[in-house]
Amino acid sequence: QPHSHNSNAMKFYLIDTNVIKFSSLIIGRRVIWLSIKSFIGALVPTNWKESVIIVARSITSFFILTTLLCIASFFVLYHPLVTNLYLVYPMSMYFFLFGLAGEPFLELFPKHPTSKALNGLLKENYLPTSPESIRADVIMFKADYSMKRKQALFNSIISAYYSAYVPCCFTPRSLHYDIEWVGRHVFLVWLGLLSLYTFR
Repeated sequence: QPHSHNSNAMKFYLIDTNVIKFSSLIIGRRVIWLSIKSFIGALVPTNWKESVIIVARSITSFFILTTLLCIASFFVLYHPLVTNLYLVYPMSMYFFLFGLAGEPFLELFPKHPTSKALNGLLKENYLPTSPESIRADVIMFKADYSMKRKQALFNSIISAYYSAYVPCCFTPRSLHYDIEWVGRHVFLVWLGLLSLYTFR
């Protein structure tokens, strides 16, 4: 077949549907949370809003993690252990960077105490005069920058990993794909996402 495009065709039907569900839930978790948060913002009175958001964030995180565990149980049945570790590897990076804090899991840039203080300082046109207040401001700026950098790196790595690499890991063994091309593809997706998260 001289004009056959079969060798270059995308074979989406070979991708495991559980991989698509798992990756979509990991990548789309913020869409779910922002929908719930905007719903709360529209219906709940202002003085209760903060408390309801904290409870709703906990329930949403629990629901998402439970759903991810249910989907991951299918992988344990049908895939070898090493392949299953590909799914949980980036989540271990989350605990290394953020500990047990649940807010960075759902919020793109969570309201860190230093961020709130910095926003207040910037709105007031605050100019420190004493060396102690200048040092305190520098420490606040460094902590805020460090938190935003960690969030941008983590979110770009997670999104690139689950959208570009994981679907290739769970393809049937009979399917051959070019590992070098996948590596370049993951790198370009990561670079694009990093620039989006950084210049947000």
